[in-house]
Amino acid sequence: EEIPPAGLFVVENQVLSDKSVLRVEVRSAPVMITLNPYIRTALDSFFEMPPAPDADADHVQRALSAAKQQGEDRMQEMKDKAQEAVWNYLDEETLEQYKAEARKRLPNEVFIAVQLDAPEVSVPVFRLGHVTLCMGSLELKTPHPCHTASIDAELSVRKVRLSMTTQGQEFRVLHPVSWSVSAGVRPEDRKATATVEVE
Repeated sequence: EEIPPAGLFVVENQVLSDKSVLRVEVRSAPVMITLNPYIRTALDSFFEMPPAPDADADHVQRALSAAKQQGEDRMQEMKDKAQEAVWNYLDEETLEQYKAEARKRLPNEVFIAVQLDAPEVSVPVFRLGHVTLCMGSLELKTPHPCHTASIDAELSVRKVRLSMTTQGQEFRVLHPVSWSVSAGVRPEDRKATATVEVE
C-alpha cells in the first residue's frame, strides 16, 4: 500500500492556447503531537548555547559590516555584467519580441487549492489525565480558475475542538466547530460579496 505524502507544494504556470493559468496547490497531512513533561528539560539542554569566547565587540561589528558590503558590491557587479551581456547580445527588435512573448506567459487566471491540517496536541496533566487541542483544518480555494480581475474564493476552518480526558473519560470543552467564508470580487461592477457560515 502506497503511503501518502506528508505534504505537497505545487506552483506552476499552465500556458494554454488562449490563456495562462497560475496553479497553486498546498497540502499537509495531520500530525499527532504528545508533549512529555520531561521534554522541555531535554530541549533546553540540547539547544543550550555554549559560552561565547571573549572578543572585541567593535572588531566583530566591523568585520560583519565589511563582509556585508563586500557581498553587496559583488552582487551589483554581477548584475551589471549580466545586464551588459544582454544588451550586447540582443538588438532592440529582438528584445521587444522577447518582452512580448514574456507578457503572453504572464498568468491572467489563478487557481488556488490550499488545505492545511493543523497538528493535534496532547498535553498530559499530572495525576489528572491529558488535554487535547486540535485547531482543525484550514482550506483556501478558488472553485474554478478565476481571472485576476474577478476572483471567487472560499475559506473554511473545520473541526476545531478542545477536550480533556481523565480517569478514562473524555470531556469536550469545545465541541468540533467549523466555519466558512465565501467571497467574490467584481471590480468591473464595483461589487464585492461575502457569505459566512458557522456549524
